[in-house]
Amino acid sequence: MLTRRTLAALTLATPFIARARESVTEPVQTLILMGDLHSGYAWTPKLLAAVRREVATARGQVAIVVNGDVFEHNNAISRRNEGAVDIALIRGFVGLAPTYVTIGNHDSDLFDPRRFAAAVTGSGAVLLSDITDPRSDLAYGPASVTLRAGRLRLVMAVLGTPVMAIYPKQWRGAYSVPEPADYAKARFGTLFAGADLPIALVHAGFMADRSVLPSLKPPFLLHGAHDHLRFAERFAPDAMHLHSGSWSSAFQVVRVFDTAGGIRLDARDVVLDADSASDAGMAAMLAQAQSLLTPADLAVVGTAPHAMALDEAVLFLADSIRRHDKVDLALMQHTTFGDGLPAGPVRVVERDAFLRFDGPIAYGKVDGATLRDVVLKRVNQFDGRTAYARRTGDFLYATPLVPDPARSYSVAITAYSVSSERNRRELLGADLPGFVPDPARPLSAAIATALNPV
Repeated sequence: MLTRRTLAALTLATPFIARARESVTEPVQTLILMGDLHSGYAWTPKLLAAVRREVATARGQVAIVVNGDVFEHNNAISRRNEGAVDIALIRGFVGLAPTYVTIGNHDSDLFDPRRFAAAVTGSGAVLLSDITDPRSDLAYGPASVTLRAGRLRLVMAVLGTPVMAIYPKQWRGAYSVPEPADYAKARFGTLFAGADLPIALVHAGFMADRSVLPSLKPPFLLHGAHDHLRFAERFAPDAMHLHSGSWSSAFQVVRVFDTAGGIRLDARDVVLDADSASDAGMAAMLAQAQSLLTPADLAVVGTAPHAMALDEAVLFLADSIRRHDKVDLALMQHTTFGDGLPAGPVRVVERDAFLRFDGPIAYGKVDGATLRDVVLKRVNQFDGRTAYARRTGDFLYATPLVPDPARSYSVAITAYSVSSERNRRELLGADLPGFVPDPARPLSAAIATALNPV
């Protein structure tokens, strides 16, 4: 019999029951998020093995998301086997969980983007895109997809980068891409109608992510790519902004909880290292693909004193340039580089994984006050050590300098970084003209100097 006393006891217990439910609930959805893979073959077998482990232990529904830039123009094997390893990786993901791929600006590095779309869908993955092919007026894929997780409806919508200058020149006519902020403002209301959790997948860089934030209200998940960053910024228990790393060497695991208090998200980085296990099948495929490398690819350009991850390797190069070129400050653009350097002999194939875009170094003078107050406030935005409010997207690595505002300083910088007003403002923080590129001093030569010290 339900007496007044037992009814009162149940009423008092209800909040505790709700809190208990919230504390023990399991995720209804696990998202494995990555982007900017860039044919990072030193890591590809480790990446597949790590994703397999995560899927095996995940709770709830599982989905894998590759947020653009599967291919990389500077990878000789990828060029010669037409991305076979990269598509095999996507196929491997599909064998583990439903997989969704977006289009990045490097996904026509090897061939027509229509062929890329066909290869992705042929692997069993779903290609998502807000990009239209002007040659046919057809979209490359659906602009959104709905995931069902328990009683929740999760909707993923995608936005690409509209900056045509960073797509392969021969395929720029194959892309019509809306401005992310305008697209979000015009379409998010419709795309995310009825969604319990909107998920925006943006492959256009950190500042483009920030431009779409006003069109998102909690709960939401904003996943960005393009600038090769790794961070997780929580705005609320049910609202996060993430970038998952690059070069196939890292990803993030996001869990979605349906609790008594509403949706709750958590995120965890998975960063691969030399000790990470490899997928045997993928490792065997890559071992066989080594036959595609020529003697020129295998030529040794120098010797690294020890293995260096990307940040350390670029700063190692920058310091060598500073000393060799007798300048006060060396600045190197983050996304000019891809992977780190191995210990010992460095072959052309490893050099090309490190140096994505060869080109001249430019030289100029900058006054100390501008360096102190503008330029140096934006440099060295290392993963795990950079406050969200300080992030600007792509950035410059800088050698140490405490400038005197009363004097000027000689500066060496990756020439592309100062090749346009837009680049100068985005990377230096101000339009600082006057840098002169030296075609006789390419980055590849600077790397050879750094790896062959006198």
